[in-house]
Amino acid sequence: MNIVIVGPKDHNGSLTPYIKDFYNALIIKYKGVHDVNWIGSDGVPYDVVKDSFLSIEQMQNIAKNIANEIKLKKPDLVIFHIGSLEVEQFVPLYLTGSFDKVIFCHNIEWYLEEKAPFFKDSIYHLKEFYKDYFNKWIFYTKYARNKLVNSLSLSVENTIISRWPNNLANLTEMKVRNEIRTCYPVNDKINISLVGFYSPWKNPIPFINAINKIANHSIQLSIFGPFWNDFFKDSDQLPSWVSVYDMYLNSNELLYVINNSDIGLFPCLEGDRLLQGSATLNNFTSCGVPIIAYPNEALEHDLCGVNYIYDYLNDSSIDYSTIISLSKIRNSKSRHNIFDHIEDISTIIENNKEN
Repeated sequence: MNIVIVGPKDHNGSLTPYIKDFYNALIIKYKGVHDVNWIGSDGVPYDVVKDSFLSIEQMQNIAKNIANEIKLKKPDLVIFHIGSLEVEQFVPLYLTGSFDKVIFCHNIEWYLEEKAPFFKDSIYHLKEFYKDYFNKWIFYTKYARNKLVNSLSLSVENTIISRWPNNLANLTEMKVRNEIRTCYPVNDKINISLVGFYSPWKNPIPFINAINKIANHSIQLSIFGPFWNDFFKDSDQLPSWVSVYDMYLNSNELLYVINNSDIGLFPCLEGDRLLQGSATLNNFTSCGVPIIAYPNEALEHDLCGVNYIYDYLNDSSIDYSTIISLSKIRNSKSRHNIFDHIEDISTIIENNKEN
């Protein structure tokens, strides 16, 4: 059987490292049984020189080329990994055939709210097209599945839930830039870390303001990820206990940050965006790092790993003793690894083989 994985192959985000692990695990599990290929784009379709995304026509042409490359493999099963900012969103429009089509729902907000950044007018027929196109839908939380099942009137029998696997288990901390290593000097500070791209639905300012009200605290907040400098440039001067590192962390650097963090901060304002594709959040929780997050329906429904919900809308203060207590409860949890993840979806592959 020919299996083709569709997803970005060079992307400074959580999706590409995950797909790489997924692809390698499939090869290991089905070596000599199934042929596995990975076909996809070179990452976010952004023109650095023009400082803008590619035109819709340019992205569609890339998607057509990807679809043509997939057709040459004569697939029996095509597994799609489609994020918010990849041209792979367009590939199903140009890829037809009798093979099985499975989608891993890394983002659901653009299915639900018609907010896909690249589709514009075509988004209005996208929901119905996707509904009829895919045979199986893979989700990482019950919350996401329930919302999309209701929105698209999907059959629950055509859905599978598989928790996003921890992909740091086999890493070392060797490939870590010095500027990352110096972020965590040996001291008695409580190290809180926020990792991830800046997005409009993430805002640590309420948390920062709350900590500022605490006199003589010993907290250090380190924020890692592209575009955070742009976010903070219009803010008042950051307090000395907050450091911003406008850079993408590779997997080894993420592991280094997790290992040196007492607490993780995830100040996401919208639940739909938080959970789908949030590899970083799952890596923090699976490594036993306690989490502070803002209230949202998705977190409260699915992630028992979140230890403290900061309800900034109703109470602008945080009890310092709570922060101290959180910093002392780190524990080791069993990691849901990539092979567990493959087992979760193996029925799709086995059923396809039988057909």
